[in-house]
Amino acid sequence: MPLIEREQIIAIVGICKNAGKTSVLNAILREYHAIGWAVLSTGRDGEERDTVFGIRKPRVVVKAGTMMCLDTQELDRHGAGIRIFAKLPWKSGTRQLWLAEAILPLETEIIGPPEVSQQAECARLMLDLGAEKVLIDGSIDRKSIALSPMVDALILVAGASYGNLKQLMAELERVELLTRIPVALPSRSPRALNLEHICLLQNMHWRDTGLQSILGEEKGIAEKLREYPDVVAVYIPGAVTERSISCLMGLLQNDGHILLLRHPYHLKIGKDEIERLLHRDQLMALNPFRIKAIALNSRAVDGRHLDAMSLRTEINQRFTDTLVFDISAPEISRG
Repeated sequence: MPLIEREQIIAIVGICKNAGKTSVLNAILREYHAIGWAVLSTGRDGEERDTVFGIRKPRVVVKAGTMMCLDTQELDRHGAGIRIFAKLPWKSGTRQLWLAEAILPLETEIIGPPEVSQQAECARLMLDLGAEKVLIDGSIDRKSIALSPMVDALILVAGASYGNLKQLMAELERVELLTRIPVALPSRSPRALNLEHICLLQNMHWRDTGLQSILGEEKGIAEKLREYPDVVAVYIPGAVTERSISCLMGLLQNDGHILLLRHPYHLKIGKDEIERLLHRDQLMALNPFRIKAIALNSRAVDGRHLDAMSLRTEINQRFTDTLVFDISAPEISRG
């Protein structure tokens, strides 16, 4: 699979909880065993049971020579089966984090630092210590490196746990539209990318409103729009919903303004509205949504599995420009 061979830092994210991210991670590690991998999680993965649903989950399976981020408990459990590379300057809860290398093939739990900047530093350290590539069992949220520009590629796991085939396809089509949102040029971006406030672009300058949300702050937004007339774009750092867009457009009194997002995934609106805004060139983002592949998992945790052949056929017909592979196939490299 060219994606695996070409990219250096790859994150696996699920379309829903229990989509099958760890199964995809294991399939990649198994198929591309000749690569010197390092693995980490943006949370905790490979645990024996799901902490919410109580169901059994797959362990992370690594070959000898794989670098891993572990906590003290997992470090002690493996004993002589691992070699310690480094004590990391972070903890997960009260547990110290470590970088270690598997000396023997292992089934393990992996973890990672809690903050995005720490996850990025951990990935860089893994590469500095000799890993060829970093594979991240990630999540799509603002506390995950998965949405960071540092990640070269995202693999989206389309799992049957999301719903029936029609529901799954509808969400995949919505997410595919999000990948089309163009990235803003530096000259059109707020000076501070980590700014937590809504900003207004007026006369080529970004004006900080000091407000974090549209909903509940309508009066404050209206006052700022009077203070800064001729606004051409609005930057919203957090989630954007149908209700907040409707409220904002009402305050702006026309629909020609550009909506600038921190990341496309923060746009929590329907497919039709995304298409409308894209058609009118009203959407931009600070960071790209780099989904380079879709991994299929026809198994659902509630037993409502999808037919694997129907799922493959439907997605391959719809997403002709996206690499698609099925984790149940004998060789994922054929995807």
